[in-house]
Amino acid sequence: MVPIHWANVRPGTLEPCEHCCTTAWVARHNPAVAPASAWKPCEVLDGELWYDGHLSWEAARREDGLWWAEVRYSRDGQMLTAVRNENAVRPPQ
Repeated sequence: MVPIHWANVRPGTLEPCEHCCTTAWVARHNPAVAPASAWKPCEVLDGELWYDGHLSWEAARREDGLWWAEVRYSRDGQMLTAVRNENAVRPPQ
C-alpha cells in the first residue's frame, strides 16, 4: 500500500479501484442507483418541522453510538438530500 497526499496528485492521474467501483459501493454512495427497497418512508426533522421523506440507513452505528441515514425529503417544493441521525427521523405518522 502506498500513502497518497491528495495535494500531490494531478487531476486525471488516478484510476478507479475495485473497492470503490463495486456495485454495492456505488449503491451506497450514489442513491440515484440504489435499489428502491433500500429507501424506507419516514418523516425528517428540519428545524422545528417534520417533513415526509425516505431514508436509507448506514450499515452500522457510528462512533457516537447513533444510527445515521441518508434522507431525501421535500421542503417548500424543493427536494433535499441530507444525512440525519436516529433522533431526526421517525416512522410516518
